[in-house]
Amino acid sequence: MKDHTINPAGIPILSFGSSEFNQNLSHPFICIDQPAFQLGERAFRQLISEIEADGTMESELISLATNVLKD
Repeated sequence: MKDHTINPAGIPILSFGSSEFNQNLSHPFICIDQPAFQLGERAFRQLISEIEADGTMESELISLATNVLKD
């Protein structure tokens, strides 16, 4: 952006996952903070259920809460 004289304040940037480094930026990103531990835990439980199932399993939509962090 600097090479093209674009003001970073006028360009919102969205990212997944939060980082403490974001607080050090002059124009922080908007972050979608995903519950990484809960995602892994739920995926593991789903995998075990599928391994232990006698036949095919029905599809299931799993939704976990996320937070939008904007500094």
